[in-house]
Amino acid sequence: MARRANGEGGIVELKGRNLRRPFWVFITTDKHTSGGHRRKETLDYFATRTEAEAFLARYVRRPIDKYNFTIEQIYDEWLDKRKRKVKSGKLSQAALNCNTAAWDHLKIMAKNKMRYITTDQIQHVIDGMIESGKHSKSACEKVKSLASMLCEYGMENDVIDRNYASFADIDGISEGTRSHWSDIEQLKIEKAAEDGIEWADCIIMMNYSGVRIEEFLTIKKFGAIFEDNDQNKPLIAVIGGIKTEAGRDRLIPIHPKAEKYWRKWYFLDSSSEYIISKSASKKSRNRGKNHFNKDWWRDNCYYAAIDEINAQGGNIRRLSPHSCRHTFATIADASGIPPEKIAQIMGHSDFAHTKRYTHQDAKALRTCITMINP
Repeated sequence: MARRANGEGGIVELKGRNLRRPFWVFITTDKHTSGGHRRKETLDYFATRTEAEAFLARYVRRPIDKYNFTIEQIYDEWLDKRKRKVKSGKLSQAALNCNTAAWDHLKIMAKNKMRYITTDQIQHVIDGMIESGKHSKSACEKVKSLASMLCEYGMENDVIDRNYASFADIDGISEGTRSHWSDIEQLKIEKAAEDGIEWADCIIMMNYSGVRIEEFLTIKKFGAIFEDNDQNKPLIAVIGGIKTEAGRDRLIPIHPKAEKYWRKWYFLDSSSEYIISKSASKKSRNRGKNHFNKDWWRDNCYYAAIDEINAQGGNIRRLSPHSCRHTFATIADASGIPPEKIAQIMGHSDFAHTKRYTHQDAKALRTCITMINP
């Protein structure tokens, strides 16, 4: 062991092992072992004594309090600062939500030491997203962006010396390639819904409305519009939407092919304020909300319906819930619905309308949507 002054740590060459980095660098802490000796905290391991000496000398000049932090510890500390920015109004809650959603992908590396992070690790996460076929280029970019911000935070705290995320590649996925259900797949899903396969009806409801998964699960009953305000007559529209200024509280017309399913769910559970009733589901579990968590519903209900259809010989693709939105846009365009009306139904900002919806608006939009042949 190299003899050094108290408080300056030490270096030990680990003998009797075939190690790539046998030189153990440590510092002595104020904590004690059961035998009364001061505990040693590992800083790092090096291939040569020269490298170990250089590192320890630099560390003694400027101790790095986060040097042994895991990626998760770096993330938690960084996230606390982001939350404070949200409270002060310097950052939007939507931006923070994007960060936490991206962390769901990166947390596979959570227990790794931040100082050992590599471009290959980050690339492995992104490649997994691409290969799954479930994520857009935008989602991959958000994961890369989060990894980059964590690397920057690590650099600020002298844990790493470069932004490894900046070298990650997301060119393997095209934002312009969007999947939608084919006509044959649509017919198979419709038959499954008719046959009573659980949740298949919800896929039909999404295919013919263009709603996002979050919107679908949070549409409330008080926003339902029945023809002539009579619940015995067809349900012609609902009010929903959450993402953009144009998308929030917009009118969503109900296609005749999906109307019986919307009606079924509306009357399924009188105690629920949401049309897609959580309490009426056999698979539901208490997650602290009155409506479904979108990630849980996607994995346990939406994909479960597809898997059941395929188990019965349906042979349809395992497309993401967002593909239902692309399916609607595709069939609406093919049916000749004016682009501005499609944009209005889907909540795109290019044709945002600020006027308050009326019952006549609902009838007008439903007339448009029925251009899609039932």
